[in-house]
Amino acid sequence: GFGADGSIALAKEDGGTKVTWTDKAAFGMGPIGGWMKLAMGGMVDKQQGGDQEKSLAGLKLRVTAQK
Repeated sequence: GFGADGSIALAKEDGGTKVTWTDKAAFGMGPIGGWMKLAMGGMVDKQQGGDQEKSLAGLKLRVTAQK
């Protein structure tokens, strides 16, 4: 089956904050899952890239507002 999971980790680093954003997706075993992974991998990166940039910008505003 198909499944997706993600996480965001924050760590203090050099007077700032290092953000590690991880997304994982499982397309299942077998040839169909392999083809889906190849076909969708680049498409998902393009679609989520803008959302991730907006989310990171929002996170930065919240963090700097708390200082």
